[in-house]
Amino acid sequence: MMPDTCLKSPEKNIQNIRPLTTEDYQGWCELINSVWPGLPSTLEHDFIAIIKETNVSPEILIQEKLVGASLNIVKINPENQLSLLVHMLGVDPDHQGQGIGQQLMQENFQIARESNLPKIQLTSDPLETNNVSLYLHHSRMHSNTYVPDLYTQLNQSGGEQHRGLSADRLLYQANPNSPWILQGELPSTEEYTQLIQQDSHSSKIVLVEIPANIVKLKEEDINQAQTWRQSHAQTLPQLFDQGYTAVDRAKINSSPESTNHYIVCINNFDENNPDCLQDAISSSLN
Repeated sequence: MMPDTCLKSPEKNIQNIRPLTTEDYQGWCELINSVWPGLPSTLEHDFIAIIKETNVSPEILIQEKLVGASLNIVKINPENQLSLLVHMLGVDPDHQGQGIGQQLMQENFQIARESNLPKIQLTSDPLETNNVSLYLHHSRMHSNTYVPDLYTQLNQSGGEQHRGLSADRLLYQANPNSPWILQGELPSTEEYTQLIQQDSHSSKIVLVEIPANIVKLKEEDINQAQTWRQSHAQTLPQLFDQGYTAVDRAKINSSPESTNHYIVCINNFDENNPDCLQDAISSSLN
C-alpha cells in the first residue's frame, strides 16, 4: 500500500460551500443542537459579531440545509502574531462519515492562506477518536500542548457529551504553507502494524493508544473512561516535555473483530521536513 498523502479530497457530495452569514443563525443553532446536545446555543449577537465583518467561517449545505460549519476567529497572541482559530467545527450526525469535516478543514487551510495567516489552531479532546483522525491524520495538524480541563465550567453549562470527564484538550496547530502540510506523506497502515508487531522501542516514535469510542465507553463504564483520561493526562504531557509531538493517528486491526487506535508521537518534529515522520518510522523498523 502506498503511504497516505496529506489533505485528501473527500467524496464530491458537497453541493454548496460558502461563508457563514448573519442569515444562517437559525441553521447554526440547529447544527449545535444536533452535534453538541445540551450545549447552549450561541447568542445571536455573539454570532453576528464573530462573522459580520469577516469571511473566515465556512459552511456546507446540501439541498439548502446547513449540514456542517466551522465557526472561526482571527486570533492575535501576545507577540502580535495572527492565527485562524477554529472555535467550533461540527457536522450534522446524519451526514457524518461523508468527508464533510475534511472539506471544512481544507477550506479553513485555504482561508488561512488567502488571508496571509501563518497559523491555524484549534482544541479538541484527545479521547475522541474521530476528531484525532480528522485533525492529525486527514488535516496533518500537530500538537505538543496538553491543556487540562480547559472548560472548567462545563459541569454547569456544558453539553451532555462532556459529562463525567474533565474537559482536557490537545491544542492543535499547523502552518498552512509548511512543507509538512503541502508535501508530506504519512506512513501506511502496514508500516504501523509492523511497528506494533515488532514491538519496536525507538526513542524517535511512541504510539499512545486511545479508545475506539469514548462516548460509548462512558455510557457503559464511566470508571474505565476516567482511567483513560487519567492515563492521557499523565502520558501526553510527559512526552511533550521530552520533545515529542503528536503528528498522526494510526488505526491497526489487532484481530478480525478488533481495531486499535493510536496517537502517533515523534521526537524532534520538524514542520519544514515533510519526511520527518516517515524517516522516524523507517529508522524504527531497521
